[in-house]
Amino acid sequence: MFIKLFKSNSPFSIVLLPVLMAICWAHAFIYPTAVNVDHCMPLYRLVLSWMQPFPLIAAILGFVLMVLTGFLYNYIVNEHEFLPKRTYLPGLFYCLLMSSSSLLQFHPLLFANFFIVLMLNSLINTYRKNTAFNGVFEGGLFLGIASLFYFPIVFLLPVLLISLIVLRPFIWREWLIAILGFMFPYIYVIIFYFWNDSLDFFWNDRVVYFLLNGKLYYGCYWGFLPSPLSGSAMGLPYKN
Repeated sequence: MFIKLFKSNSPFSIVLLPVLMAICWAHAFIYPTAVNVDHCMPLYRLVLSWMQPFPLIAAILGFVLMVLTGFLYNYIVNEHEFLPKRTYLPGLFYCLLMSSSSLLQFHPLLFANFFIVLMLNSLINTYRKNTAFNGVFEGGLFLGIASLFYFPIVFLLPVLLISLIVLRPFIWREWLIAILGFMFPYIYVIIFYFWNDSLDFFWNDRVVYFLLNGKLYYGCYWGFLPSPLSGSAMGLPYKN
C-alpha cells in the first residue's frame, strides 16, 4: 500500500515519508548513542563539537538531514525526468537505505551525501550546455566539501569525471576546472593546519587512517546510493 502511495506522487507522501522514517529512527531517538570523535574529518568534527554534548539533538538533526536529502534527491529525479512520471519512490528508497542500523546516528555520511546530491544536480544541469564551467566547478566543489565530512567520498572523484564523459563533449578545461573545484576546500584546510603547525596530524590522523583501516569500500558503497550517475539517470532518457 505504501509503495503504491509513493508511486502515485500523492502530496500525502510529503507527510508520510518523515513519519515512516521517524519510526525507523525510533531506537536512535530513545537510545541516542555518543558519536566517536576520533579520526573525524575537519568539517564533521566542527559540527560534532557543537552536537556531542547533546546526543538526542544530534540524532534528530541527523534524521532531519536525511529526510531533507531524500526530498532533494527526489526533486532532482523528478525535475530532470529520470523516470516516466513523477513519484516519491526515489526519496523513499534513499531514506530506507540510509536508515540501516549502522547509520541511525549523527553519521558523517549523512552530511556527505547531502553534498553528493548537490554535486549530482550541478552536473546534470550541464547537460546540453555549450559551456558549463560554473556547473563542473560546483560539482567538484561539492564533492570536495563532502569528503571533508567523510574522507572515503574522495574516491567518487572518478565518478565525477565519468559523468563529464557521459554528459559533456570532451573539453579539457572543464575537467581541469572540476578537479580544481574539488581541491578548492582542501586548500583552505591545508592552510589552516599548516598555520597551526598540525599538517602532519591532519595527514596521519585523517587521511592515512582511512587508507589503512579498510573503510574505503564501505564509504564508497554508501556514497553511491544517492548518486545514480550510471544507468538511466546518466542517459536522461525522458528529458527532451
